[in-house]
Amino acid sequence: MIFAAFGTSLPFPRLLAKLDELAKESHERIVVQTGTTPQTAKYCEMFDYAPSLNNYFQDADFVIAHAGLGVSRELLKLNKKFIIIPRHACYNEHNDDHQTETCEILYKKYGIVYFDDINDLTLEVLKNPPGPYPFSDESLKMFQENIMKVLL
Repeated sequence: MIFAAFGTSLPFPRLLAKLDELAKESHERIVVQTGTTPQTAKYCEMFDYAPSLNNYFQDADFVIAHAGLGVSRELLKLNKKFIIIPRHACYNEHNDDHQTETCEILYKKYGIVYFDDINDLTLEVLKNPPGPYPFSDESLKMFQENIMKVLL
């Protein structure tokens, strides 16, 4: 199962459309936590919110997530294969492009793969997802400290 976490901010219809296209082509089971995104997909399973996403994360073979720091930290702790996709202001997915900056920092510091161009998310990526990323308790502590630097 592939799980996608959109978080709770503004809608992310661009990613949902891409995932629906990939679900149709691949026949993979793709479950999407849509948040505020209208549930327009035909080939994905969807829900808006859940008290916790941990069971979905644990059950997934691969996770595709918005570029939130909390979700990235959780996936690293769980030693999951995942990529992150930043929201873009030009598509009204966020009010600025800080998620792209977040992706760049996470890639440079920890090697976390991200796709700035949604079209880089392909069937090949679904078949051979990146990760898990080597991550120790010390790395987690550094990650948490760096989150504060990014946020402040």
